[in-house]
Amino acid sequence: MKEIVAFIRERSPGTFIIIGGPYPSHLDRGELSDSLEMILKKIGADIYVIEGQGEATLARVIQALKKGPRLAELTSIPNLLVFDKGKAFRTGREPEDNPINENRVEWGLFEASA
Repeated sequence: MKEIVAFIRERSPGTFIIIGGPYPSHLDRGELSDSLEMILKKIGADIYVIEGQGEATLARVIQALKKGPRLAELTSIPNLLVFDKGKAFRTGREPEDNPINENRVEWGLFEASA
Protein backbone atom coordinates (compact mmCIF):
# COMPACT_ATOMS: atom_id res chain seq x y z
CA MET A 1 0.00 0.00 0.00
CA LYS A 2 2.82 2.37 0.85
CA GLU A 3 4.29 2.02 -2.65
CA ILE A 4 0.92 2.63 -4.29
CA VAL A 5 0.30 5.73 -2.16
CA ALA A 6 3.78 7.06 -3.03
CA PHE A 7 3.11 6.40 -6.74
CA ILE A 8 -0.17 8.34 -6.62
CA ARG A 9 1.33 11.21 -4.59
CA GLU A 10 4.14 11.58 -7.12
CA ARG A 11 1.76 11.83 -10.07
CA SER A 12 -1.21 13.59 -8.46
CA PRO A 13 -0.21 15.33 -5.21
CA GLY A 14 -3.63 16.91 -4.63
CA THR A 15 -5.60 13.68 -4.82
CA PHE A 16 -7.29 12.39 -1.66
CA ILE A 17 -6.26 8.79 -1.13
CA ILE A 18 -8.76 6.50 0.59
CA ILE A 19 -7.81 3.03 1.81
CA GLY A 20 -10.13 0.43 3.25
CA GLY A 21 -10.56 -3.28 3.38
CA PRO A 22 -9.33 -6.03 5.64
CA TYR A 23 -5.90 -4.59 6.47
CA PRO A 24 -6.87 -1.41 8.35
CA SER A 25 -9.91 -3.11 9.88
CA HIS A 26 -7.81 -6.04 11.10
CA LEU A 27 -5.21 -3.72 12.63
CA ASP A 28 -7.91 -1.90 14.55
CA ARG A 29 -9.21 -5.10 16.13
CA GLY A 30 -5.92 -6.83 16.88
CA GLU A 31 -3.13 -6.29 19.32
CA LEU A 32 -1.74 -3.53 17.10
CA SER A 33 -4.79 -1.30 17.60
CA ASP A 34 -2.83 0.98 19.93
CA SER A 35 -0.33 1.55 17.12
CA LEU A 36 -2.96 1.94 14.39
CA GLU A 37 -2.45 5.66 13.79
CA MET A 38 1.33 5.30 13.61
CA ILE A 39 1.16 2.38 11.16
CA LEU A 40 -1.41 4.01 8.88
CA LYS A 41 0.35 7.39 8.99
CA LYS A 42 3.47 5.72 7.57
CA ILE A 43 1.42 4.33 4.67
CA GLY A 44 0.50 7.91 3.82
CA ALA A 45 -3.14 7.89 2.72
CA ASP A 46 -5.53 10.64 3.77
CA ILE A 47 -8.57 8.61 4.78
CA TYR A 48 -8.89 5.05 6.06
CA VAL A 49 -12.19 3.21 6.25
CA ILE A 50 -11.99 1.16 9.44
CA GLU A 51 -14.92 -1.23 8.93
CA GLY A 52 -14.92 -4.70 7.47
CA GLN A 53 -17.90 -3.90 5.23
CA GLY A 54 -17.10 -0.26 4.59
CA GLU A 55 -19.08 0.18 1.37
CA ALA A 56 -21.66 2.55 2.91
CA THR A 57 -18.91 4.48 4.69
CA LEU A 58 -16.96 4.84 1.44
CA ALA A 59 -20.06 6.09 -0.39
CA ARG A 60 -20.60 8.75 2.30
CA VAL A 61 -16.94 9.83 2.10
CA ILE A 62 -17.14 10.24 -1.66
CA GLN A 63 -20.37 12.25 -1.37
CA ALA A 64 -18.72 14.55 1.18
CA LEU A 65 -15.59 15.04 -0.92
CA LYS A 66 -17.65 15.81 -4.03
CA LYS A 67 -19.01 18.85 -2.19
CA GLY A 68 -15.47 20.11 -1.76
CA PRO A 69 -12.19 18.90 -0.33
CA ARG A 70 -12.96 19.90 3.26
CA LEU A 71 -11.93 17.11 5.57
CA ALA A 72 -13.87 18.68 8.44
CA GLU A 73 -17.09 17.47 6.79
CA LEU A 74 -15.97 13.90 7.41
CA THR A 75 -16.32 14.17 11.19
CA SER A 76 -19.95 13.04 11.05
CA ILE A 77 -19.18 9.91 9.00
CA PRO A 78 -18.53 6.83 11.14
CA ASN A 79 -15.72 4.28 10.71
CA LEU A 80 -12.96 6.64 9.61
CA LEU A 81 -9.42 7.48 10.53
CA VAL A 82 -8.52 10.74 8.78
CA PHE A 83 -5.15 12.46 8.50
CA ASP A 84 -5.31 16.21 8.01
CA LYS A 85 -2.06 18.20 7.93
CA GLY A 86 -0.25 15.48 9.84
CA LYS A 87 -2.85 15.17 12.59
CA ALA A 88 -5.23 12.26 12.90
CA PHE A 89 -8.84 12.14 13.96
CA ARG A 90 -11.12 9.16 14.31
CA THR A 91 -14.84 9.05 13.99
CA GLY A 92 -17.19 6.80 15.94
CA ARG A 93 -17.82 3.19 15.08
CA GLU A 94 -21.00 2.04 13.37
CA PRO A 95 -21.03 -1.58 12.18
CA GLU A 96 -22.31 -2.05 8.65
CA ASP A 97 -24.45 -4.89 7.40
CA ASN A 98 -24.42 -4.90 3.62
CA PRO A 99 -26.19 -8.09 2.44
CA ILE A 100 -24.49 -9.25 -0.74
CA ASN A 101 -27.79 -10.15 -2.47
CA GLU A 102 -29.09 -6.61 -2.02
CA ASN A 103 -25.86 -5.04 -3.27
CA ARG A 104 -24.93 -7.12 -6.27
CA VAL A 105 -23.84 -5.55 -9.53
CA GLU A 106 -26.64 -5.27 -12.07
CA TRP A 107 -24.60 -6.18 -15.14
CA GLY A 108 -27.59 -5.67 -17.45
CA LEU A 109 -27.26 -1.91 -16.88
CA PHE A 110 -23.89 -1.85 -18.64
CA GLU A 111 -23.39 -1.76 -22.39
CA ALA A 112 -21.70 -4.79 -23.89
CA SER A 113 -18.19 -4.01 -25.10
CA ALA A 114 -17.08 -5.03 -28.55
